[in-house]
Amino acid sequence: GNAYGMDASDYATEFEDAFQGEYDSMTDYAEQFADDTGMLNSIPENIQRYFDFEAFGRDLAYDVCSVERNGSVFIFNA
Repeated sequence: GNAYGMDASDYATEFEDAFQGEYDSMTDYAEQFADDTGMLNSIPENIQRYFDFEAFGRDLAYDVCSVERNGSVFIFNA
């Protein structure tokens, strides 16, 4: 252990739990988030295409930690 009571394996587990994936953009993450949660399932498909995933991605950015590297965005739970 160390002064904080966590060892390397604790940090590794915390990292794995927080990591949400690698995406091309926050918009891409927003689209995947909507798919994963089914948040648009009650809206007819012909109306879903009007949903602003770009704006939703900007809003989601406040709730997660994102790191941009080499053209990808890595998302972590905040």
